[in-house]
Amino acid sequence: MTMIRKQLYIDPHQDAALKRKARELGLSEAELVRRALDTILTETTPAMPARPSVLQALLEDAQTLSVTHPAPAGYVFKRDDAYDDESRLERWN
Repeated sequence: MTMIRKQLYIDPHQDAALKRKARELGLSEAELVRRALDTILTETTPAMPARPSVLQALLEDAQTLSVTHPAPAGYVFKRDDAYDDESRLERWN
């Protein structure tokens, strides 16, 4: 079988998990990645969901910012003001 070399970037936690799982299964990392690709490419699910961990982190960060950087008392968000730097800056000063 002819193999085609591919190069990709993965997160450090993915690298550590890949190494660990390959050792557990007694496979090379490349073989484990090929098997994972085979599984993903043959699934019949219409779309892969977004990475929940990324969404969860974003929501947690937004919650933290809402507590640590509250809007001034009486502030009411107006969508148009988001595009008008002068009025936005005046309100915050």
